[in-house]
Amino acid sequence: MSSDPTQYPRSVHCRALLMHLAEPERALARMAAALRPEGWLLVEEGDREASVSADPVDRVHRLMTEAMRARGGIDLHLRQRCPELLAQEMSLRLLF
Repeated sequence: MSSDPTQYPRSVHCRALLMHLAEPERALARMAAALRPEGWLLVEEGDREASVSADPVDRVHRLMTEAMRARGGIDLHLRQRCPELLAQEMSLRLLF
C-alpha cells in the first residue's frame, strides 16, 4: 500500500463475518493494518448465548450450535471473545 496515510481508509466495518472464519485473529489484524492512523475498526458479532432461555427449543439450538463449533464451523459465541482478540492482536483502544 501507499506510504501516504490519506490513501488508507478512515474506517473498516465488519458485521457477522468473523464468526464464519477459522482464524478471526488474522482477519482482524489485516483490517487494522489497512486503516490509516487514528482510523476506526467497527466489529459487530452476534452472541447466541445472550439470547438463550430455558425454553426447550433454545436447549436444542444450543446443542446444535455446540456441535457446529466442535466441527470447526460457525462460532456463534465469538462476540464474547472480540474484546480480547482486539486487545491482543492490535493494541487498539476499545470502546463499548
